[in-house]
Amino acid sequence: METVRLALDWTPNKAHGFFATSANHTGFFIAKVLGHFAEEGLEVQISDPSTDAYSQTPAAKLAQGQVDYALAPSESVLAHRFATSPAPLRAVAAVLTKDATAIATLASSGIGSPRELDGKRYASYDARFEDHIVRSMIRNDGGKGNIEIVSPPKLGIWETIIKREADATWIFENWEGLEASMKGIELKTFKMEDYGIPYGYSPLVLINESSQPPAATTRRFLRAARKGFEFATSRPAEAAEILQTFTPPEASVELLRASQSWLSNGGFYVVEDVWGKMAPTKWRAWVNWLRTEGLLKHRDGSEIADFSVESLFTNEFLD
Repeated sequence: METVRLALDWTPNKAHGFFATSANHTGFFIAKVLGHFAEEGLEVQISDPSTDAYSQTPAAKLAQGQVDYALAPSESVLAHRFATSPAPLRAVAAVLTKDATAIATLASSGIGSPRELDGKRYASYDARFEDHIVRSMIRNDGGKGNIEIVSPPKLGIWETIIKREADATWIFENWEGLEASMKGIELKTFKMEDYGIPYGYSPLVLINESSQPPAATTRRFLRAARKGFEFATSRPAEAAEILQTFTPPEASVELLRASQSWLSNGGFYVVEDVWGKMAPTKWRAWVNWLRTEGLLKHRDGSEIADFSVESLFTNEFLD
């Protein structure tokens, strides 16, 4: 049995009633429980950011060779490829086929559109391009983009919105959005695509080309994961039950089931009977937008030389 290590990208705030994994990850746990990984000769060790309070991102762990696969957004590929100490990260599968995120604020704040975030406080994850994206949304909506950026501990960012310590942040609609609704907290959300920003994928499965497992291993890993996400798509209730076994007793079963249903029935896992496949047009639109916005720069401010967008991702490992 070959052992491989997978770093999940996200741990919701347990103190706020969340738990250590989300329905974004369901397919990997299903593949583990139902034996799909074992059928491929793989023992998959799964870790999440709660183990180190997000002191390192999954992409950073992958860049340093601590794991074999990591879940991260498309911008992480660019950030590490063109870092001071570069690492050739590459996307090999899209976990979600379309964007499940949004910028959110409390409806009671009276903020009705991005332009009204001018002069307000935004709780940032300090992700590459994040703050520029938010300011661009504001400007594209007719505002000035003058928002105050604050950086709370990553696992407590959602709490800052609830406690009104910040006015807006980036959320997964299938998680914080549903949890808020269940607790009677009304949100106002803004999607990037509605304000001229062709955002990429989040999350993706990444490899490090300088230390990647053999190609055959990656094919087997993705084949098993695909079976897990196909199961979640066709049988969301059973998928939620499987995921529940990986959550602590205090977790909200209602939220878990709702989140699973939202993704499974919303076409977020499988498109045209295919899980994981990435669209070159989506990647090109995202990279072109970043270049147009002047964001494709090294840390010293110098322009990143032209490169092939296809070097950032590949569908070759998907059966």
